[in-house]
Amino acid sequence: MKQVNRQIVSDPDFERMRVFSQLIAVYRDNELLDANIRIVAHSEHSVSCDNDVTYIKANHQFYRL
Repeated sequence: MKQVNRQIVSDPDFERMRVFSQLIAVYRDNELLDANIRIVAHSEHSVSCDNDVTYIKANHQFYRL
């Protein structure tokens, strides 16, 4: 697996990751939940990924791979 890069926190960052189909990793409480996934949609409160899972922004951390 690639080394984890910077955290995705702003709406423009989430949109950039979606538009350019960049791979991300999702963590919760410092535990890796999923990696090598792509954002398909996002809102103010959630992020939907190509693994058919929707993550709540307030409960998860997102990192660019």
